[in-house]
Amino acid sequence: MPKVVKKISVWRKHHNLFFSFLWFAVGLSYILVSDKLVFGIIYILLAASYLFLHLSNKTKGRDQEFVSWDEEGIKIGKVGVKPLEYSFTDIQNISLTANNLIVKSGAAAGTMLELKGFTSEDLDRLKSRFASEAVA
Repeated sequence: MPKVVKKISVWRKHHNLFFSFLWFAVGLSYILVSDKLVFGIIYILLAASYLFLHLSNKTKGRDQEFVSWDEEGIKIGKVGVKPLEYSFTDIQNISLTANNLIVKSGAAAGTMLELKGFTSEDLDRLKSRFASEAVA
């Protein structure tokens, strides 16, 4: 199954981890400096939820943007979202513009992926597969 992966920024990949450290520091400062123990605990729980979200996305492979395909269909993954899978029998149109990959499937279904961040070799692989055909 061919797969092309988009290079994303460190901030976009690890922003939940950053917010986890931030809220933990705020909660710890409330506990140590202020007498507001309840707020400190709430902020530390918020930090734990951000840490859980970061680890969940990392273990489920939701920390990258990619496009993969085979003979049956196409799979598009975005950061923080469950990968979308489309069968070629259900797809009405696949458009590859200069900036976007657009998959149209059904009356109100489909997705769009921005191509900024993919390497030129990856874009060439996408163009060779999806450039001028409607559906495989």
